[in-house]
Amino acid sequence: MKNCWLLFFVFLFSSELVLAESCSISQVGSDGEEFRGIGGSSDSNVIAVGHNTPASFYHFDGSSWTKHSDTADKQLHDVSVVNTNLAYAVGHDGWIMQFDGTNWATFSSPTTEYLTSVWAESNSDIWIVGKENTLYHWDGAAWTDMSGAGEANIDSGEELSSSWAGSSSFFTSEKDGDLYRYTQSSGVWDKFTACNTNFDMEAKALWSDGAGNVYIAGKDKTPNEASVWLYNENSNNCSKLFSSSTEDKFEGIYGSGSIVYAAGKKGLIATNSSGSWAETTQTTVDLKAVWVSDSEKAYYAGKSGFATDCSTSSSPPSSCSAIPSDYALYSASSINLSQSIKINGQTVSSGSYSPEAAIDKNGNVTTNANLTLPALDPATFPTNSETNDEISNSDITINQTSEAYYDEIKLTKKNTTVTFTGGGTLHIDKLETQKEGSIINFASGTYYINELKLKKEDSVINITSEPVTIHIGTKFEIEKENVDINKEGNIADFIVYLHTGSKFKAKKENLDFTGVIYGPNVSEVKFEKEGVNFHGLIAIGGGAIKVMKENFSLTFTDDDVAAIEALGSCDSALDHFELSYAANGITCLASPITLKACANADCSALYTENVNVTLDPASGWVSNPVTVSSGTASLELQHTTAEDVVVDITASSVTPTGALQCFADNVADATCTINFAEAGFVFDIPTQTACKPSIDVTIAAVKKSNITDQCVGALTGTQSVNFWSTYLNPATGTNTVDISSTTIDTSSPGTPVDLDFDINGEATFTVHYDDAGQVQIDASHTAGSGLVLTGNDQFVSTPVMLTVYTDENNYECVSGDASCNRFKRAGESFDLKVNAACWEDDSDTDFRDNAVTPNFELNSIAVIPLLVAPSGGSNGSLDVSSFNFTASDNGTHTMEQAISEVGVFNFSISPSNYFGESLITQNSPNIGRFYPDHFQVSGQSNGAFGDNACGTFTYSGQNFTYTTNPQLTITAYNAANTASVTQNYRGDFIKLMASNFLIAGPTTDALQPGLDNNLVQLDWTAAVASLTDNNNGSITFTSGNDIYNYEHVANNRIAPFTNVADLVFSQIKDSDDVPTQGLPVSLRSSGEPIRFGRLAINNAHGSELLPLAITIQAEYFNGANWQQNTADQCTALNKVTHLEFTNNETSGGSFTSTMNIGTGTTIPTLSNHNPMISGSSIITFSAPGEDNQGFVDIQSQLAANYDWLLGDYDNDGGYDDEATGRASFGLFRGSDNIIFRREAY
Repeated sequence: MKNCWLLFFVFLFSSELVLAESCSISQVGSDGEEFRGIGGSSDSNVIAVGHNTPASFYHFDGSSWTKHSDTADKQLHDVSVVNTNLAYAVGHDGWIMQFDGTNWATFSSPTTEYLTSVWAESNSDIWIVGKENTLYHWDGAAWTDMSGAGEANIDSGEELSSSWAGSSSFFTSEKDGDLYRYTQSSGVWDKFTACNTNFDMEAKALWSDGAGNVYIAGKDKTPNEASVWLYNENSNNCSKLFSSSTEDKFEGIYGSGSIVYAAGKKGLIATNSSGSWAETTQTTVDLKAVWVSDSEKAYYAGKSGFATDCSTSSSPPSSCSAIPSDYALYSASSINLSQSIKINGQTVSSGSYSPEAAIDKNGNVTTNANLTLPALDPATFPTNSETNDEISNSDITINQTSEAYYDEIKLTKKNTTVTFTGGGTLHIDKLETQKEGSIINFASGTYYINELKLKKEDSVINITSEPVTIHIGTKFEIEKENVDINKEGNIADFIVYLHTGSKFKAKKENLDFTGVIYGPNVSEVKFEKEGVNFHGLIAIGGGAIKVMKENFSLTFTDDDVAAIEALGSCDSALDHFELSYAANGITCLASPITLKACANADCSALYTENVNVTLDPASGWVSNPVTVSSGTASLELQHTTAEDVVVDITASSVTPTGALQCFADNVADATCTINFAEAGFVFDIPTQTACKPSIDVTIAAVKKSNITDQCVGALTGTQSVNFWSTYLNPATGTNTVDISSTTIDTSSPGTPVDLDFDINGEATFTVHYDDAGQVQIDASHTAGSGLVLTGNDQFVSTPVMLTVYTDENNYECVSGDASCNRFKRAGESFDLKVNAACWEDDSDTDFRDNAVTPNFELNSIAVIPLLVAPSGGSNGSLDVSSFNFTASDNGTHTMEQAISEVGVFNFSISPSNYFGESLITQNSPNIGRFYPDHFQVSGQSNGAFGDNACGTFTYSGQNFTYTTNPQLTITAYNAANTASVTQNYRGDFIKLMASNFLIAGPTTDALQPGLDNNLVQLDWTAAVASLTDNNNGSITFTSGNDIYNYEHVANNRIAPFTNVADLVFSQIKDSDDVPTQGLPVSLRSSGEPIRFGRLAINNAHGSELLPLAITIQAEYFNGANWQQNTADQCTALNKVTHLEFTNNETSGGSFTSTMNIGTGTTIPTLSNHNPMISGSSIITFSAPGEDNQGFVDIQSQLAANYDWLLGDYDNDGGYDDEATGRASFGLFRGSDNIIFRREAY
């Protein structure tokens, strides 16, 4: 039975959240008192404090809650529990209470301010924080104010909302997210503002793992979401890990090891226990605080004074192999659809959906789906060291009725078949079809296949009898097209389980697949080509589901759901019991024995319902029968006679399906026997740090008293004790163990070491081991009396540090910004290394060059990218999100890593416990700068003309520009096989300038032929362009107001036309030499009406007695003739600058405003000229007077201002001539009193 308590409300449950979990609410506080704080020292010592006046204390002893008779006069907010005999609580008006194991009493307080949090390590190490920058430390004698100058220097008036302390540092936070750290060794305070700077947050609680990671819970005020942030001390980086879409605030956060829980409003709970954050709601009552025990059980406190007992009939997810059938597609990471897909005929739009993305059978997309993914059974892919191969160019038949192992099975000829019959479990390292038309026939059974590859087209997998279960260790790859897998079959007949870090990938088109793909922690499931018909479901954790091409169709019906559910549920199943003990016992001491109730064959999952067990021998136990709760029980067997004793289980309330398994000194023991002797050695070697000498280990030589059954000392004085070591896990090694500076053998009888035993039979020795792993030390001594003493103990040796780094050239970005030199392209591989480092010195801070521990092994170590810059950018995704540290690494694991994003990053790792011990990790230094692999043109706007330099048109030879400037948007991409956008290519990380856009400007119109059928010529002058950072990985280039001019030349003398001009982008490459794909690209602008024009001046003759008017007009060529350009609204003539008047009678023959005609003069006047009216102006010459006959020549002066109106008046083919005309006087004369005159011709 899984026990969960809400004491509010208090709520306890084990580290996984189970969807089938149900809770029954009972009232703990009869007055409905709200609980604000909760803490503990173990699962049997948890305390919650109330918020009433007076405030109450409740204690949980592992099975029930009890209200203490003592109360506090003030409302309480927090409690810190040191052990069963010491705890502290704080609240309103500076109130502090101390618990001594029996009673609560007031404790000296230095303040009357509202206290929000307390953290106590001992009775001489207590921290309190509160409103109005309250921060004090108690050293056992007095309180010290730590808030002022010279100490933390807290901002005035700030509320400190939470506190946490470890062995080396203390943290507290302001509500705005500013963090303060006190380093115990140096006494120095540091302030960190990264969270406050990058997020608009309200920090309510914090917790640190003690390894440089500080988790903060509260509210992100901008989207108004309950959120969890991570501040990393090494990188000084703050990133948001999780946001809830349902509630707006977390109130508490706590963790144990690598598991973190956050609690908030309306029962909101978030946890990262499965490697990624999941959200659930266990109640509707507001949760105020959370505390997590070392066993990773979480206790929640909140409102209303109720307790909730949560239980479930299902076993925990870690022991459950049922497949959830809630959705057709589910990924705890993301579902990335490059094209739209169809689910049961319903269209699902393209897009990237995250986190916890799900698509149901109706095509509805959900994020934060919070689907529990049960672990696989077995949780670890089985090892296979077999060298037996079946490689053939003809048909292969594998008929195994029992478990069998193969290295490689390969079909090397086309149209051949491998057929599996017999039903025995098969372990195959590599199964391949290497030629086209190959067929694999699977009979019902379980197949553990490390690599399954269909390498050629037209391959087929048939299910000849069902069900077939395939466990994939590394990869399932379909490399060619036209593949059918269980086509026309039922989905429950073919189940593919992807184990940790493995992947499924279909690389070519036309795949027909019927079945299920499932894995709680996979690398990815990817469909790279079009034409996929998938009948079934895909549910994975870890990596993403990716559909890269069109025509992906999935069917998943109600009948399919029923078929999946019929496979089995998470109902409890007791597989077997397991007893673990030391092979040798002593008659005067109780021998510890661990009893486990196992839910699967390898006992990687426990049966957690209560089960009563009857033990054999019948006597010698503390109690018999015993109740096993939560899967384990710690037993002791006292046997006072020196003999072999067989331990057994004779009865149990739940019958297991398998036989009892026994392990003596961690080695399988078929006899289940403990050898009890009269005397022996007892010693306990603590966990060691590799390469570091241990503190003294006490060894006791004991024997049973001749008078009682009690132990007495067996040796005194200097005695020679033989020691030897045994590698347990891993089972081999090269480094030896030193006992008190003496290197000991690795087998019996061992190496003698002199020890000095005191009168109590106790001596000390030291241990030194230059490696990691689990090792057993045996000790043996034969006294002169013939008394034989033996004993052993096992210890764990851990690396001093798992440090992450790379040693590739140019990797380090000290400044942590865009000024760093480029390192690798986003998506480009580089070697990321992890050293399992040996200890060298306590002051050591750089572990990259330390000696390593070659025996270190650990699976499923998560790799986490931490963005340093740009601020607020994307963390990106890694090619390798988890890895296995194996013996072949020899102490240094190298992964071919790639980060999908641009920027500067730290890389951290999150290992699970190592033989129950927490490992210390060190993040990489700043690595970068990562930059894009290439650009792609992602958007373009051709722009438009219509400037109409002359009103409604533009003359050939006249300058014009855009009305809408052309734009080109390019987007930065990474180097992944399926490239994705690098959204962090923004701000200072943009290394592209407008001058990097190389443009071939137009010299002709794009379409319009001229007089000689060659395209009409134009001139283009580029103006200064601009770049716009779109803050999403794309940049928009906008042309400046470029100048266009259609040349005023003979070839362009054609009818009016509308222009079309191309800007051709031939190269776009930034200063990092990142190229743009798909060039050249043209932007085609159009819309400018073009006319070929000239200016014409008419001739006129008239009487010298009358003014004489001459017309000047703008003309354009209509394709056949010149005609007046009535649309001209731009030509403004000036008599002085644009016209010249000459004749022989005017001095010098040059133009002037007054011209001589005979003895008279004429003065020209210009009208309708500024601008021309309907393309026409008038020059009017005044009458020179009677008998003043002559002329004035008129010539335009347009070359400087209106050269587009020059004509070809000399017919030389060049339009470079000024217009001319003549005004003549004297054709008519006035009256001379002549009656008649006739001219003779």
